[in-house]
Amino acid sequence: MLLNDDLSDVPDPDKDKEGFADYLFDSVSGTLRDRPEAGAWTDPSSRATKAELRDAIARAREDFQNLRRSLVESDSAFDQLHEWIMTGQPLPDPWRKNFAPLPMPPETRVDYRP
Repeated sequence: MLLNDDLSDVPDPDKDKEGFADYLFDSVSGTLRDRPEAGAWTDPSSRATKAELRDAIARAREDFQNLRRSLVESDSAFDQLHEWIMTGQPLPDPWRKNFAPLPMPPETRVDYRP
């Protein structure tokens, strides 16, 4: 789970598998949608003072750290969703609605008789 999640809103994966899949999907999409934007970055003027240059570097560092933190959260959320799906658990609702399983070859069906 993400560090800033309210755990009371997390569906129980044993009791509500589809709800938990939706929660994982929402975690991924939320971190991607709510990523921090770079500040109103402008190059310091060619006549900037040392203090203005230090301030510009500090803002750039903060923007970079915020973006990096957001990407790490997104990657973690995606890893959780990927692990959930790869263990055969239900797909999240946006994918579940459009999922059509591939037809099984006749020889793999239980009722197959040559």
